[in-house]
Amino acid sequence: MGNPQRWRLPHWARGPIAGFALVLVLVLTGCASTVTVTGEQGTSSATPTGARTAATSTAASSTGSGGSACSSQSGFSGAVAATAGAGFDDVAFPTHSVSTSISASHGGDGRFTIRQFDVCTPSTTTSAVRSFFASGMPHAGWTQAPLYPYDGAYQASCGDPYCWKKDHAPRYVSLEAVTSHSGGVVTYHIRLAVPPREPDCTPDSAGIYATRSYDTTLTSSPGFPAPPLTKDGIGSFGDDGTKSQGGISGMCSAGSGVSINDFFNTELPHLGWHHSTPPSSFAPCGGSGAQWWKGKDIFSWNIEGSAGASGTFWGWGTCHLD
Repeated sequence: MGNPQRWRLPHWARGPIAGFALVLVLVLTGCASTVTVTGEQGTSSATPTGARTAATSTAASSTGSGGSACSSQSGFSGAVAATAGAGFDDVAFPTHSVSTSISASHGGDGRFTIRQFDVCTPSTTTSAVRSFFASGMPHAGWTQAPLYPYDGAYQASCGDPYCWKKDHAPRYVSLEAVTSHSGGVVTYHIRLAVPPREPDCTPDSAGIYATRSYDTTLTSSPGFPAPPLTKDGIGSFGDDGTKSQGGISGMCSAGSGVSINDFFNTELPHLGWHHSTPPSSFAPCGGSGAQWWKGKDIFSWNIEGSAGASGTFWGWGTCHLD
């Protein structure tokens, strides 16, 4: 643990956490071609290349006036029949829509890959475009998503009803910047999120993780964000009237210890957390030196080890001044 950014749980948290970590260890032991991909790829609904090519060819023949009506819009010269690309065949577009090439960002170790492109639809209105997706996405099995991993990791508020998710390791779609132009042309931005490789969460002989869904915040915590594709482990909490403290060991997340450390070191400052020596009022929590603190709370985490061929086990602890 030579890296100064990989924080150990302070002694007040390591007691119960370490005990549960030992118990846990013992229990567990007994589009198209224009897509530029820079990160990991989801496979839950990808289709063979041949099928994608055939679908694109069919759509291109039905573009009709879309190409000519939208060609005057900035960025749409040479646009093709609208497609969300590989793995998103279940995202449809209004008739005669065309789209730009798809660019990708983020992705990699335990991160969502974010794909983005613009769409142009002729002979329509902004309200008609929003209604098309608001009714069409649920019909295709998508559910409204209040949160979206815009930076590839942290689940931020979508801010409107036009984000959707689908699948156990969720894919996400966001409809943005719907804009009306002269001649009944409407342009809009589509943002897709492809999940990272799911964690194995093994060994898991006790079946702790098999039926658990993925969390966006840490359960039993005061709203701490969870790294992408995270499942709960085993926890312990207590309150002595001066402070409440505890934590959970055996958390299982996609990615590596490096990606989990990077997640907290990046997101906690954005959420108002400080990494420094906390005020003297935190003396009942114990510990010394720089810690993550905010208001009346201290937060810490530690990396426990590999969770099979994919994923990482880790633990976290808190201390709250009553």
